[in-house]
Amino acid sequence: VILKGLSGVGKTWLTELYAEAIGAEYLLLPVSPQWSSPDDILGFYHPIQQRYLKTPLWHFIHAAHLGYQKSLKFNQTAAEYHVVFDELNLSRIEHYFAPFLSALEIRRRKGQAEVKLFEEKPLVLPPNLFFIGTINEDEHVQVLSNKVYDRAQVIELSLNLSLIHI
Repeated sequence: VILKGLSGVGKTWLTELYAEAIGAEYLLLPVSPQWSSPDDILGFYHPIQQRYLKTPLWHFIHAAHLGYQKSLKFNQTAAEYHVVFDELNLSRIEHYFAPFLSALEIRRRKGQAEVKLFEEKPLVLPPNLFFIGTINEDEHVQVLSNKVYDRAQVIELSLNLSLIHI
């Protein structure tokens, strides 16, 4: 889901309220204009330490997968996990989110998908994991491609200034 609207209309706040209302786990990631590859959000192999350094997003996605597996084992509904990319279009989403764009298309058809990383085991994207983005439309942001819009539901939020009393 992409929430689109003017700055200050409450897009990020709405994502937090919704997650709280349904009891979802919640991770807010403020997008950096410097993000240029999946390594920026998932982690990278550190040659000196000879191990993969994982980010909070990697751990969050892994927790969603473990929660989903546990729910299957006990025949329960899996808790939802919501990742919010705040100001999604401050950087080119096609660069840092590329593996997810392909995986989300696969997950839509098969229920689950994997993102291949440097490490041996891929990161599984279970059906209880949801990606939410907030976007502003001004001169400081990147335009989203059709590939992104094709994989998202866009909700435009507006602010009715006539309802504001000063």
